[in-house]
Amino acid sequence: MSAALIRAFAAILLSLCAASAIAGVMAIRTIPETPTTGRDFAIEVTGSTDSAVTRLNQISSSVNGQLITVLVTVSPGGSSLGPLTASQVFNVASPGTYQVVVQWSDTSTQSIDIRTFAINVAAGTDALPQQRALTGLWWAPDEPGWALALTQAPSGRLFALWFTYAPASGAGATAVPQSAATWYMLPAGNWVTPTAFSGLLYGAVGTPANLAYNPAAFAVNGVGSATIRVLSPERIEFEAEAANGVAKRKTLQRFIF
Repeated sequence: MSAALIRAFAAILLSLCAASAIAGVMAIRTIPETPTTGRDFAIEVTGSTDSAVTRLNQISSSVNGQLITVLVTVSPGGSSLGPLTASQVFNVASPGTYQVVVQWSDTSTQSIDIRTFAINVAAGTDALPQQRALTGLWWAPDEPGWALALTQAPSGRLFALWFTYAPASGAGATAVPQSAATWYMLPAGNWVTPTAFSGLLYGAVGTPANLAYNPAAFAVNGVGSATIRVLSPERIEFEAEAANGVAKRKTLQRFIF
């Protein structure tokens, strides 16, 4: 670690010690748990505030050598109750240990929570895919209503869209029996073995179809991870985990029509 980087990191630690109102509210994780070079990974930050009603105002980040900073600001005026979650996607070229500094600021209470931790980024390698004819729609006949759409490029890399349903609200008798349709995407994974393709799972939000398109409403966040394992030319195993308890592991077959 360079002298300049050490000084910058020390300055941040000093500001942490000097902060007068540490909220102590953050939970932080990396997705996937062990990032690798050349592949997208996300740093997800979940925090709560003293404000009854808050909204996520801003999230920004930077990479300076092996120091990663993430700044999250929340402010009053929105409609989100309870914990707020924000994530930023990174992709680094060099393996090693990266120091991460996350600052969560609540403008309504003037509280600031700063956390520091280290993540290890391993060297990533690309395998050659065993199958190159995976483009199509994949489903489970015993679970109709959701599917996985795969497009395979000439390079062998996959682009996946997972059409599914949002988690039901409530539990037991109060649960919503049919939840809203949603979708996730896997746009930038890698073949980690000749038969396993893995990467960061993204969720997107934007303008409803009945309204005029608003570019400012569009956002894409890294929300989990997914792996596609090729069992045969006609069968794959899909495994995914996303935020809010969304998880799936299922053997799928081609949808023939």
